[in-house]
Amino acid sequence: MGWTTIPFSTRKQIIRERLENYFLSNDDYDISSVPLKHCYRGGNFSGVLWIVWEITKVHKETREVIKDRFIECDLLQYYKGDNGWGYKDMDEDCGPCYYSCPLSYIDMVPDSQTEFARKWKEKVREYHKNRKEKKNEKIHC
Repeated sequence: MGWTTIPFSTRKQIIRERLENYFLSNDDYDISSVPLKHCYRGGNFSGVLWIVWEITKVHKETREVIKDRFIECDLLQYYKGDNGWGYKDMDEDCGPCYYSCPLSYIDMVPDSQTEFARKWKEKVREYHKNRKEKKNEKIHC
């Protein structure tokens, strides 16, 4: 899984594109996705876009509705040679090595069935706990 680059793009354009709803239809289901929350954590030339997605599947015959949520982690980077931004997308089941995901996003999604996602969520909680402890240490110095 490599990077997707878009020549002459801006970070805002990439983020807007990554947040677009989508709709798919197959023989059994109509499937749609909606971003519920998102944020960008990073600097002027690279960072991480966190997105909470809700996927809705509607069975065409029974009209049964199935909803699921997951967290997406999109790495964003500016490429000077290409004069544009690129992204690498992954979801929580990949166990990304980035932990700045807001804690509230973790609470919005169901517990995952994969070991990678469970371990990743533990590391996100640990990351925020450590940041809070470091902040408290600075206040008391």
